[in-house]
Amino acid sequence: MTQKVFWIRESLEDDRPSGVTYHDPNGEFKSTEGFKRFQANSQVSAGTVGFPKDRWFSPVLSVSEPGTSPIGEWDYFMCSGTFGAFSERAVQVLMPFWKKSFELLPATLEGLAYSCLRCSERTDCLDETQSEITYFDGTTDVMEINSYVFKKELLANPMIFSIPQLTFELFATESIPRLAFEAGLRGFDFEQVDK
Repeated sequence: MTQKVFWIRESLEDDRPSGVTYHDPNGEFKSTEGFKRFQANSQVSAGTVGFPKDRWFSPVLSVSEPGTSPIGEWDYFMCSGTFGAFSERAVQVLMPFWKKSFELLPATLEGLAYSCLRCSERTDCLDETQSEITYFDGTTDVMEINSYVFKKELLANPMIFSIPQLTFELFATESIPRLAFEAGLRGFDFEQVDK
């Protein structure tokens, strides 16, 4: 049974490129049809359970803050409406630990091959009765989780997973930060969430 659970976040080094966005050099997303296609692949769609993989288009991503180090040196970037952009190195190291919960969706970041994730299965392991959760007024929709308590008997270690309560939050059990560090992956930050 695992002891700790971490959020997977983008690291904040001063020299790293950041601010990943969808690149739209031809203004395609400004047209009604182009914007509908963009919306169908971003925000609450692309990474969610049930999103049809055949509707995915390989997005061209760009950085708004180039940093002083090359993009290819970094293995993970946050990207709105997804679980993030993962380098080929990161995929090779981490894919065994998300097993069948996620599948790869191709993307390019400033011309380099990266992958986004499509969630095919969430892990229903948050103990809602013990966690401190704020809901949107009059609904059961989660606004934020202030204190996490997980049903740890439902988690393997090592494991990367998402939960039904939060659309694009990615979590890892306690071995994942060490595995990422030992593999020399750059760009990840792991913040313990279950204190």
